[in-house]
Amino acid sequence: MPTATIRFTEREDLSPICPFCEKYLDEMYVKRRGLTDATETSAVFFCPFCLKILGFAPPAKAAVG
Repeated sequence: MPTATIRFTEREDLSPICPFCEKYLDEMYVKRRGLTDATETSAVFFCPFCLKILGFAPPAKAAVG
């Protein structure tokens, strides 16, 4: 089976569109879950206009510093 290569190009001149309300997004909201002293947190990303969920970030180890 042939291997496909995907190229990622950074574009600062474009804004994503919410797939639900179809408004241009110049920001997204994020809500994090976990205790303030927890070693792991997860996040949910959502549209600031319609508040529908756009994605999740799995638990990540908190930075120790």
